[in-house]
Amino acid sequence: LQQNENFKAEQAQPAFLTTSYFKPVKNENGATAGFILQPEYAAMLSGTAFMPDDVIMEINGERVHNYENLSESLEKIRFGQQVDMMIERNGNKQSLTFTVPLSATATR
Repeated sequence: LQQNENFKAEQAQPAFLTTSYFKPVKNENGATAGFILQPEYAAMLSGTAFMPDDVIMEINGERVHNYENLSESLEKIRFGQQVDMMIERNGNKQSLTFTVPLSATATR
């Protein structure tokens, strides 16, 4: 019973994004180079420096080259938190820093 209470407490502050919002981008060797946000979720990052076609390669200094890395990095991101990303946009690598928007439920 106590484990369920702890689980609920952790769920009270949901991760901002989950791996299901992303699809992998492969490099010429067929390895995952990074992840791209699926178009239907792009609005979640509107108002930030992030663009829908950006390929996410690192989140807060951690390389994301498979769903496990991506999941671990995303779990640490919360609403209202600053995030540093290394992305590739139009073939150029660049770093982005932005603050995750607050969710509608978080602004009560």
